[in-house]
Amino acid sequence: MTVHALEPQPLAFRVRPQADECFDSWIDRVAAAHETTRPALFRHLGLVSALASMDMARGTRGMANDQYFAVDQMIGQLAWAVQIEPQQVEGTFLNVEASAVLPRRQRRYVCPRCWQQAWQEGRAPIIRKEWILRMSWRCQVHDLPLCRLPVAQGAMSKWAVGSWLSGALARAESLRWGLELRPRLIEWNAEGVDRLVRASRK
Repeated sequence: MTVHALEPQPLAFRVRPQADECFDSWIDRVAAAHETTRPALFRHLGLVSALASMDMARGTRGMANDQYFAVDQMIGQLAWAVQIEPQQVEGTFLNVEASAVLPRRQRRYVCPRCWQQAWQEGRAPIIRKEWILRMSWRCQVHDLPLCRLPVAQGAMSKWAVGSWLSGALARAESLRWGLELRPRLIEWNAEGVDRLVRASRK
């Protein structure tokens, strides 16, 4: 009897990156939608397993030549898996120096008001690219200090988000009114963040 290998199929849930979402946020949502981990997801897609533990915030920037091809292949395979263009995966990367980005395990700062609105509108809460920059400390939409998520990595469950939100909003509002900030310094900070994010958009 001849056994025929099954043709690979795109993923069951087409979780697409949202505007200005960082790579870790997106890939964690893809893994969570399929109730798996990033390493298991990469293995399922036939990707080099070592890529699952690599820092992908800046895409191929700063990668060694022997890693460049594997990352480029990863971009194409992930795009195929969720049926989007490779440019949309590339759009999750920041085109900045490594020193401009927070260390990987510290990229857990978000605006609780943005997350509350996403929750209320039925959208997935995400971590925006600007929030993983070292110089980013406030939400430019809601003028709230960013709050650190209570988990080290991976997507949070809906229950965990709900239980965290109210306290985080109260802390952010309290901190905002307790800070004495100069408008010009806030403006300079916003200009710097915007410049870095704009340079990264495709």
